[in-house]
Amino acid sequence: MCRTSTPSIRRAVAAGGKSFLEPTDQFYGDRGAGVKDHAGCAWYIATHKEDVSMAELKKRAAEMYKKGKAA
Repeated sequence: MCRTSTPSIRRAVAAGGKSFLEPTDQFYGDRGAGVKDHAGCAWYIATHKEDVSMAELKKRAAEMYKKGKAA
């Protein structure tokens, strides 16, 4: 994982990569994004932002699925 994902994503796109998943905070404590390289390989770049307890993880997951969003 990267210390912070946003600069890495910007560099990947500047080098010709195509963003397919904008930087997003995930319910499990990471922030990540997806970039495809010139060969079409998909790369997921992430940063761990916070440790999430199991109780909080279950709560966030239930809220996310209730809203109809997938991580």
